[in-house]
Amino acid sequence: MDKGHKSRIKYTLACGVMVSSFMFGSQTASAVDQVSAVYHLYIDGKKLGTVDNKKIIEEAESAVVDREEDRFKKEGIELTVQDLEVVPEMMFRPFADNQKAKEKLESEMEVAAKAHSLVIDGKTAASFRSKEEAEKAWKDYLHTFIPEDQLKAFEEHQKSGKPFEPIKEGVTRITNIEYAAAPEFKEEKVDPGAVRTASEGTDALKKGTENESLYQVKDGDSLEAIADYFGMPLDELLKLNEMKDSKDAIKPDDQIKVVRSAPFTEVKVTEESSKLESIPFDEERKENAELPKGEEQVSQKGENGEALRERKVYRLNGQVVSEETNKDEKKKDPVKQVVQIGTKETSKGDGSLAWPAVGGEITSKMGERWGREHKGIDIAGVQDRTIKAADNGKVVYAENSGAYGNKIEIDHQNGMKTVYAHLDSISVSEGATVQKGSKIGVMGNTGRSTGMHLHFEVYENGNLKNPLDFVSP
Repeated sequence: MDKGHKSRIKYTLACGVMVSSFMFGSQTASAVDQVSAVYHLYIDGKKLGTVDNKKIIEEAESAVVDREEDRFKKEGIELTVQDLEVVPEMMFRPFADNQKAKEKLESEMEVAAKAHSLVIDGKTAASFRSKEEAEKAWKDYLHTFIPEDQLKAFEEHQKSGKPFEPIKEGVTRITNIEYAAAPEFKEEKVDPGAVRTASEGTDALKKGTENESLYQVKDGDSLEAIADYFGMPLDELLKLNEMKDSKDAIKPDDQIKVVRSAPFTEVKVTEESSKLESIPFDEERKENAELPKGEEQVSQKGENGEALRERKVYRLNGQVVSEETNKDEKKKDPVKQVVQIGTKETSKGDGSLAWPAVGGEITSKMGERWGREHKGIDIAGVQDRTIKAADNGKVVYAENSGAYGNKIEIDHQNGMKTVYAHLDSISVSEGATVQKGSKIGVMGNTGRSTGMHLHFEVYENGNLKNPLDFVSP
């Protein structure tokens, strides 16, 4: 009943009593006796009934709680009921239907949990069974970007009220924590299903708030990439945009709906440290004509130096946003490392064979073929036709060889020998020293050949070997 309406009734009632007193005298007391209180009951603005005894309300509330108690008892949730608006009114010859109002209350009133909520910037981040759980969830959240021991030390120092002493070597400490919106702990009535454990509350804090917004598609974007960027399941992105599957076409400048996450608050931490840090040594590389090409030797071993550095680091939700170096005192100079790089050409291979072509694929493997033994592998489909030495070595054959066409044989001076056949041209001569990867010829179609390719053979200690045991495309 609105306030104006109640005021008018009170006014009418007062006039009626005065008239009765004036006209009937002795009946005044009897009229006043008929004025008594009733209670109008509302939930979310909807009137459920009127009672003349508050115990009716208490009985209905108890019935609602008892009905749901077993469901939440194991979870340790203390139950109550949702907010009920009770509007009292003094009435002349009051009317009330206690039973009907009670039945209405019991059927429409919902159970609620007595919770301790963590509220940030006026928004409930999570609700808990106790204040202790709420505080634990918040601390565990802070521990995701502030080490537990440092947070504890900071809180203890704050309680002492003392200023910070000069920092000692080897110490890292927190000197300030600021919140864009400080957390508050409040008692609230909430849906019992919204009550969280401490760990669930910490997860909710990490997730932050989620708000729907529009994203403008860029060149090269895909629905999978967009979903991954915003940390959304692909099916959620599709549903949000009423798409059937990830094959639905999108193009640059399209606007699609996404859900962006944001932290409930920003936590700015100031951290001070004093550490003995290493100074990396430099490396000097010198050519050495006495060392075989491809070999390296360390002639002077490098050693890191040391410096005592005092830093102040500013972090926002765990991410470094800026830092200052207040002290950088060198304690030990680094020692430069010197590496000798061999430049001496050598005909001895290192034993590991390299792919002899520029790309390409195997078109025929070693084994029985067309009634005769195929002694190597055939390589074709290259990016360019350059043929390269599989390892360092000495050319022992470099001319046309009938069925093999233009052929090169390289002795790698370590028991290994490789053969390159059907070349269009030969770029080396017999007796020459070659290095691994150097050009020795051009792929061709000479000799007994069915098309442009390289025939490649490998021998170890005079025995034919399968090239695929040594090389791969």
